[in-house]
This record gives sequence, structure tokens and C-alpha cells, in this order.
Amino acid sequence: MIRHLYVHIPFCARICPYCAFYKDLLDRSQTSRFCEAILRELQGLVGTHCSGVSPRRPQRAAPTTIYF
Repeated sequence: MIRHLYVHIPFCARICPYCAFYKDLLDRSQTSRFCEAILRELQGLVGTHCSGVSPRRPQRAAPTTIYF
């Protein structure tokens, strides 16, 4: 069961030396493609993990939190 989900957006206006996350400089064409891909993945995730939700099958419930 997925209760929480973190989605990292790796595009930054400038690269900070202290940040340990994967990052790349902001590129509008890439950010659009990236966001569209995230939406496709989330739709697949919901279809796979959240179908058949019922009081008798609460383990198939949708994530309660999505972090960006």
C-alpha cells in the first residue's frame, strides 16, 4: 500500500552547491516533458494501486499525501 509519495522536480534556476538532490538547470522544454511524464506515471499508479478500493479492501486506498 502506498500512503505517501514524493515527486522530485529536478529543475532549478541556479545550481546550489549545498543541495544533494539530483538537479539540472531550468529548461522549459524539458520541464513540460518531465511534468507530462509524471502525470502519466501517477495515472498508472492510481490505476494499479487504487482500483477496487472498498471498505473491505482498504489496503488498496489512494496515497494520502503527495509531496513535490
